[in-house]
Amino acid sequence: MRVRLVAGYCIAENFKVFNDFEKAKNTWIITIISMIAIIPLIFIIPDNFPSFLFPLLYLTVSSYFLKKFQEQNIQKHIQNGGETFGGWRVTLIGLLSIIVFFGIIISVVLLTENV
Repeated sequence: MRVRLVAGYCIAENFKVFNDFEKAKNTWIITIISMIAIIPLIFIIPDNFPSFLFPLLYLTVSSYFLKKFQEQNIQKHIQNGGETFGGWRVTLIGLLSIIVFFGIIISVVLLTENV
């Protein structure tokens, strides 16, 4: 789920840089809906389910959409001397997504514990 949040953030930020705010908004909507849909799966998948499959799926889908909808704009942006962000920003976003992820999981566990 963290990968989905970080990928959604990066893709939405790219759309903002390209002044396509509607696609940025839609990216966030898709990201949030997919996160909400996946949370229940965490509690029902078997313990022996390969944990790398979800992040691999997110990365594959995110890479596809990035290439399909943004690759040309990214290349133009860089060729025109546009600003790029380094690995530290992505690292920080990844750490923040871990905090959000654990916050959601802990909330779900605490809310369902009393039921």
